[in-house]
Amino acid sequence: SRYLKKTILSCINQTYKNIEIIIIDDKSTDDSLKIIQSFSDTRIKLIKNPKNLGTFLARKEGIKVACGEYILFLDSDDYLLENSIELLLDSIKDACIIHFGIIHEPVIKYATLPKIYIDEIEGENIAKEIIIDNFNKSWLNLAGRMYKTTLIKDSMAKIDFIDRHLISSEDTLLFFIIILLAKYSVGIDKNLYIYCQNDSSITRIKTQEKLQKTIDDRIYLKE
Repeated sequence: SRYLKKTILSCINQTYKNIEIIIIDDKSTDDSLKIIQSFSDTRIKLIKNPKNLGTFLARKEGIKVACGEYILFLDSDDYLLENSIELLLDSIKDACIIHFGIIHEPVIKYATLPKIYIDEIEGENIAKEIIIDNFNKSWLNLAGRMYKTTLIKDSMAKIDFIDRHLISSEDTLLFFIIILLAKYSVGIDKNLYIYCQNDSSITRIKTQEKLQKTIDDRIYLKE
């Protein structure tokens, strides 16, 4: 919950105001829920999971209730620049994916940042450009892009059968489906997403139990 207030404020304070802010409390055990409920903004939709579902299924719950034309995913320890949505909407050109930049906070001197796909790309060339031609320069997750909501919902429907608490490939799995279904993408050469270095993040904690769960998840997905 250390970064959560800043995360939510970066959404509330967007210069483009006509947004919905969907927050999933995935059965948190800290004071995250208290922080979320301290905000009275009517644009906030709070979903409280009765049990911890993990990133993949938690995102699925948020996608179900999303009503806006576009979706942008934001993790609870990161934040957006306050003019992000306005800049992205000005760059849409009827695209179903709009790419933008990510930077670290604090700055990591030799960190490899994801490539921003600024040029207009169509159809199967989207997957080719991101996965095949620039695999080592791409972050194969959901951050750093805004998506047409219909594309996200259609993509999730393809893997709706997954009902397992995943800790491996949670975002990559959905992202692969998205770029295979995407018809047209554009990009904006601006760093709008601030990726905060959080050593206590669940994605950074390494244990023997987590390693085994990762292996089990990958076997499950392969099957």
